[in-house]
Amino acid sequence: MNRFIVFALVTFLLAGPTIANPNVAEVAAAWRSRLASELPLGSKRAAVLAWAERNHIQLGEGAEPRQVIVPIGYIKETPSTSSLSVSSSASCDGWGISAALEFNSADELVKRDVRTLGNCL
Repeated sequence: MNRFIVFALVTFLLAGPTIANPNVAEVAAAWRSRLASELPLGSKRAAVLAWAERNHIQLGEGAEPRQVIVPIGYIKETPSTSSLSVSSSASCDGWGISAALEFNSADELVKRDVRTLGNCL
Protein backbone atom coordinates (compact mmCIF):
# COMPACT_ATOMS: atom_id res chain seq x y z
CA MET A 1 0.00 0.00 0.00
CA ASN A 2 2.82 2.42 0.89
CA ARG A 3 4.48 1.80 -2.50
CA PHE A 4 1.17 2.59 -4.21
CA ILE A 5 0.95 5.93 -2.38
CA VAL A 6 4.53 6.82 -3.37
CA PHE A 7 3.84 5.77 -6.99
CA ALA A 8 0.62 7.83 -7.06
CA LEU A 9 2.39 10.87 -5.60
CA VAL A 10 5.25 10.63 -8.09
CA THR A 11 2.81 10.24 -10.98
CA PHE A 12 0.78 13.17 -9.68
CA LEU A 13 3.86 15.38 -9.39
CA LEU A 14 5.20 14.46 -12.80
CA ALA A 15 1.89 15.54 -14.29
CA GLY A 16 2.25 18.95 -12.61
CA PRO A 17 4.04 21.95 -14.06
CA THR A 18 7.76 21.81 -14.77
CA ILE A 19 9.63 24.72 -13.22
CA ALA A 20 12.58 25.97 -15.27
CA ASN A 21 15.97 26.27 -13.52
CA PRO A 22 15.09 27.31 -9.97
CA ASN A 23 16.82 26.10 -6.87
CA VAL A 24 14.76 23.30 -5.27
CA ALA A 25 15.25 24.52 -1.71
CA GLU A 26 14.34 28.10 -2.68
CA VAL A 27 11.10 26.99 -4.35
CA ALA A 28 10.18 24.87 -1.32
CA ALA A 29 10.96 27.77 1.04
CA ALA A 30 8.92 30.20 -1.06
CA TRP A 31 5.93 27.84 -0.93
CA ARG A 32 6.31 27.37 2.84
CA SER A 33 6.17 31.14 3.21
CA ARG A 34 3.24 31.51 0.79
CA LEU A 35 1.18 28.82 2.49
CA ALA A 36 1.91 30.26 5.95
CA SER A 37 0.76 33.70 4.83
CA GLU A 38 -2.24 32.68 2.71
CA LEU A 39 -3.47 29.66 4.71
CA PRO A 40 -3.01 30.30 8.43
CA LEU A 41 -3.38 27.37 10.80
CA GLY A 42 -7.00 27.18 11.89
CA SER A 43 -8.33 27.98 8.41
CA LYS A 44 -11.49 26.04 7.59
CA ARG A 45 -11.38 23.40 4.85
CA ALA A 46 -13.90 25.45 2.83
CA ALA A 47 -11.53 28.44 2.89
CA VAL A 48 -8.64 26.24 1.73
CA LEU A 49 -10.75 24.84 -1.12
CA ALA A 50 -11.76 28.39 -2.13
CA TRP A 51 -8.08 29.44 -2.05
CA ALA A 52 -7.18 26.51 -4.32
CA GLU A 53 -9.96 27.40 -6.75
CA ARG A 54 -8.94 31.09 -6.85
CA ASN A 55 -5.36 30.05 -7.58
CA HIS A 56 -6.33 27.41 -10.17
CA ILE A 57 -4.81 24.64 -8.07
CA GLN A 58 -6.31 21.17 -8.31
CA LEU A 59 -5.88 19.52 -4.92
CA GLY A 60 -5.16 15.81 -4.69
CA GLU A 61 -6.08 13.24 -2.07
CA GLY A 62 -3.54 12.72 0.66
CA ALA A 63 -2.34 9.49 2.22
CA GLU A 64 -4.37 10.27 5.35
CA PRO A 65 -8.16 10.75 5.40
CA ARG A 66 -7.95 14.39 6.51
CA GLN A 67 -5.14 15.39 4.18
CA VAL A 68 -5.03 17.11 0.78
CA ILE A 69 -2.03 17.53 -1.51
CA VAL A 70 -1.06 20.76 -3.28
CA PRO A 71 0.92 19.83 -6.41
CA ILE A 72 3.59 22.51 -6.71
CA GLY A 73 5.63 21.21 -9.61
CA TYR A 74 8.66 19.35 -10.88
CA ILE A 75 12.16 20.76 -11.24
CA LYS A 76 14.49 19.10 -13.70
CA GLU A 77 17.93 18.54 -12.21
CA THR A 78 20.86 20.55 -13.43
CA PRO A 79 24.10 21.14 -11.51
CA SER A 80 22.82 24.54 -10.33
CA THR A 81 19.23 23.64 -9.34
CA SER A 82 19.68 21.35 -6.38
CA SER A 83 20.80 22.44 -2.98
CA LEU A 84 19.33 19.33 -1.38
CA SER A 85 21.67 16.71 -0.06
CA VAL A 86 21.48 13.20 -1.46
CA SER A 87 23.89 10.31 -1.32
CA SER A 88 27.01 10.91 -3.40
CA SER A 89 26.19 7.70 -5.28
CA ALA A 90 22.69 8.92 -6.17
CA SER A 91 21.91 10.57 -9.46
CA CYS A 92 18.72 12.64 -9.61
CA ASP A 93 16.88 13.58 -12.78
CA GLY A 94 14.70 16.06 -10.94
CA TRP A 95 12.65 16.90 -7.88
CA GLY A 96 8.90 16.82 -7.31
CA ILE A 97 7.59 19.42 -4.88
CA SER A 98 4.23 19.21 -3.16
CA ALA A 99 2.57 20.37 0.03
CA ALA A 100 0.45 18.26 2.35
CA LEU A 101 -2.30 20.10 4.21
CA GLU A 102 -3.83 18.32 7.20
CA PHE A 103 -7.14 19.07 8.90
CA ASN A 104 -8.53 18.08 12.29
CA SER A 105 -11.99 16.60 12.92
CA ALA A 106 -13.48 20.14 12.93
CA ASP A 107 -12.09 20.68 9.39
CA GLU A 108 -9.54 23.23 10.59
CA LEU A 109 -6.07 23.34 9.05
CA VAL A 110 -3.59 22.02 11.62
CA LYS A 111 -0.47 21.31 9.55
CA ARG A 112 1.24 22.48 6.35
CA ASP A 113 4.19 20.42 5.13
CA VAL A 114 6.09 21.24 1.90
CA ARG A 115 7.89 18.14 0.65
CA THR A 116 10.49 17.42 -1.98
CA LEU A 117 10.83 14.03 -3.59
CA GLY A 118 13.88 13.30 -5.72
CA ASN A 119 13.63 11.20 -8.86
CA CYS A 120 16.96 9.56 -8.02
CA LEU A 121 18.76 6.34 -8.86
